[in-house]
Amino acid sequence: YAAAALPMLTLCAAAALVAQGFKNASGALAVCILLYAAAKLVGFVFPSYMAYAPTSYTDWYTLWIGSSVSVGKLVNVFNFLLGCGIVFYALGYTIFDRKEG
Repeated sequence: YAAAALPMLTLCAAAALVAQGFKNASGALAVCILLYAAAKLVGFVFPSYMAYAPTSYTDWYTLWIGSSVSVGKLVNVFNFLLGCGIVFYALGYTIFDRKEG
């Protein structure tokens, strides 16, 4: 289950980025839940775009269990999730720093 931490940390960084725009936690939580549900539903309408959504890799730990997935795909997914997490964190930190300064 340690492999499931990276997608969850990426989604937490995205939620923190979204929360920067709200004054109360309940509004931020409601919008984050709606955005997550919308991102999951996009997969049914536009399946080709799901390769570029961090929400589609919340179950990527299952790729580690089976041996049918190549190491290259695992590295690509890891790099994608790490990159999304870095971008979300950096944007959230920048917005927070500008609000505080």
